[in-house]
Amino acid sequence: YHNEFHTKKHAISFTDNIIYGHLHSHQVYTMATADKKYPRQAIAIGCACKLDMSYLRGKPSPWINQLGLVTYRAKGEYTLVTPTIINGKTCLNGKTYTA
Repeated sequence: YHNEFHTKKHAISFTDNIIYGHLHSHQVYTMATADKKYPRQAIAIGCACKLDMSYLRGKPSPWINQLGLVTYRAKGEYTLVTPTIINGKTCLNGKTYTA
């Protein structure tokens, strides 16, 4: 789904948590479910590309450079960390990384 509220649409359409990319911006939607003991989330992570693509013709966009680091545990549990990269740098666990 590719619209302003794409994470909401993904959360409603899928029966479990979903993490995805391709839309180049960070967005999260969390919803309660009657059949689960934990909320369902749809999470879109940023991109790893140039932010000033020529076809944008200088127009502003919500695109951000970002990583998605996922640790999976038993029973579908997970931890997601999404460090944002600004000017080629990000910080994770107190350490600065440079692209």
